[in-house]
Amino acid sequence: MEDKILITGIGGAAGISVAKSLNEFYLVGVDANPNAPGKVLVNEFYQIPYAREENFVEELTKIAKECYCMFCTVDEELPIVAKNMDVFGCKVLVSPLESIERCLDKFALHSYLRDRGLPTPKTVLLENQSFEELMTELGPFIVKPRRGRGSRDFFEVKNEDYFRFILSAKNYLKKEFICQKELKGKEYSVDVLLDENGKFLIAVPRERILTDSGISIVGKTVINPKLQEIVPRIVEALGLKYIVNVQLKEDENGEPYVTEVNPRPAGTLYLTTLSGVNMPRLLIKLLAKEEIEPWELRYEELIMYRLFEEKITGKKEEEENRKAKYTGMMTSI
Repeated sequence: MEDKILITGIGGAAGISVAKSLNEFYLVGVDANPNAPGKVLVNEFYQIPYAREENFVEELTKIAKECYCMFCTVDEELPIVAKNMDVFGCKVLVSPLESIERCLDKFALHSYLRDRGLPTPKTVLLENQSFEELMTELGPFIVKPRRGRGSRDFFEVKNEDYFRFILSAKNYLKKEFICQKELKGKEYSVDVLLDENGKFLIAVPRERILTDSGISIVGKTVINPKLQEIVPRIVEALGLKYIVNVQLKEDENGEPYVTEVNPRPAGTLYLTTLSGVNMPRLLIKLLAKEEIEPWELRYEELIMYRLFEEKITGKKEEEENRKAKYTGMMTSI
């Protein structure tokens, strides 16, 4: 039987990026959404429970045990998968549980990195401070959930009235929030490949030129010595493995600061693949104990524009493999 590669969260941008990067392989995709868009990119698709549901591990295991390896691309799934690593019957490509939990807790992440001398913007928990107190401590600041992904419930604090609105939203959402010094410089998202022992192999930075709902829709791979120096230190300090993503932003002097670390592939990983470094493919080679050639770790500076892409399903259309493309910003994946 041909080795199958399992990708979770095939309806999201990260799952779709992994699937596009591995289109030469036999792919199995899973998602809690029965209409996950990425189902058209895989050979087999299965609907599974949400990670919060009691039978998530049981149902995922039924599929995983028939596969060679599993890429996990959904934040909520990562700790659960890491806790149950030994039950799936395949190679599970996630970082250690402690590393995952530290990355998903943004306050813990910044405290951990700051204590190790790595540059992070000043960050505090939002408790009972007044607007004036936070402005004195941080200067202009942003507010975001202590745990969360994308740009959900992310606020740029414009003035005191807007801050009061944020406090109302905080009480309504019943979430913990952090306040972070606002940085005004360029924003970068860096895809990183490490081996199964956590050894750093390569980082491919891209400038986030235009974003929508936390997803980059115009991005450019760049060669940036400062990022190439600092990112390996970040991921190795956190004990991460396989494919992860580091987000940074420059201050007014052009110095980069870590804003977030995603312990999973990023939604725009496919730009890195197109630039010349196919991280999912290289990871499969590493698992197979194949040697990585030097040219496989070189990339070009490219600009990516995300477009709508419609795929039509149905017997006749599937036979003809019809698809239509329309220019426009992609906001859903």
